[in-house]
Parts: sequence; C-alpha cells; structure tokens
Amino acid sequence: MLSGEAGAIAQAVPILLNSALTPTAADLLSASIVEDLQIGAGMGLIVRFQSIPASVQEQTHHLTELGNQLGLAHSSFSNSDEADLWQRLRDQMTAAGWEGLITCKIGVRPSEAVRVLQQIEDLNVLGWLGQIHAASGLGRFVFDEAVPTETLLKIRHQCQSHGGFLSILQAPTSLKQKIDIWGYPGNALELMQKIKQQFDPHSQLSPHRFVGGI
Repeated sequence: MLSGEAGAIAQAVPILLNSALTPTAADLLSASIVEDLQIGAGMGLIVRFQSIPASVQEQTHHLTELGNQLGLAHSSFSNSDEADLWQRLRDQMTAAGWEGLITCKIGVRPSEAVRVLQQIEDLNVLGWLGQIHAASGLGRFVFDEAVPTETLLKIRHQCQSHGGFLSILQAPTSLKQKIDIWGYPGNALELMQKIKQQFDPHSQLSPHRFVGGI
C-alpha cells in the first residue's frame, strides 16, 4: 500500500504496471477512503500480491522501494490482516447494508484516473469514497444522499471528458426521478429508440428504465 501526494501516485502507477511485478490487484483509492480505513494519508495505491511467500516478500520490497523513491508512505499487510483490509474496502465501496447512500459505477481512461480523483477532491464533496482499478480505469464512487444533483452531474461530466462514464447503481428514489441513472453518451441512442418503438410502440414494457429514457 502506497499513499501520499496525487502527483507521486500518478508517477507510481505506470511504473508499477510496466514493471516485472505481478500484482493480482492494483487500485487507486481516494484520500477519503484511505483515511476511513486508517491505512495512510493522501491518495492511495493499494496493491495485492498472491504467490509463494518468498515472491510476495520480494515484490513487496520492490513496491516499498518505489514508494521511497517517490516520497510516498508505505504499509504492508499479511495473512488475516490483509484479508480483513480487502473485505473492509469491499464493504465500503459496495455500501453493504447502508441505506440512503448513492453508489456509482464509473469508468475513465486509466491514464486519467488520478486526475479524476483529484478533481473530485477539489470539489470538496463531503462523505464520498472512490476506488478505480489502475489498469482498466473502471471503479466505483460512493456518495452521501445529501450530495447535490448538480455535483453528481458535474462529476459525470468529468468522467465523460476523460473518456469514461458514470452510471448510478443505487440511490434514493427521489434522486432517480431527477437524474438519468445511465448517463449514456454514446452514438447508438437513436438506433435503440427505433428498436424500442418497433417492439413496444405503446411503451408498455418497463418504460423509462433504460438509457435515454427508453
């Protein structure tokens, strides 16, 4: 686990992905969730190695050296502590058992992931959490239900401007009535509308449940 300034994390990601290291997971974490999990300060890069003990130890050593070179703090977890950390992260990012939260699936170009996390930090959104897979650019955001609709739309625009999307997976009904949960920016909407009209001319089959109000 590396944590610290966003600029240094942005440098660490391509070095890690282009190295001979073989992580089974490498995720970028917002500073807010790093703080919530009490695993550091600043933006995080959480990396998991799963192999024979000697290999895990050696790869962890190389990751630590990378962190030292970039001025990043580092911490290591093993055995039950590691399993507990990943479970707590999963629970936080799926909002397991929590009512009233907004969970979003997002995607951005991997090279822009740190920038997007930093842009949201700059919006001073209270109570938000972010996790983005370093290699794919896919991830999740979790927001408190009190976040303004305008802020969500601004964050969606930021994701789209960096080659991605933001779709709402879970939210109070009142929010779903005010915002397009899919946020589809592609070029196939007109074709999908025509297909919908052909097979459901009277709009009786789950109307307004799909992208573009289809």
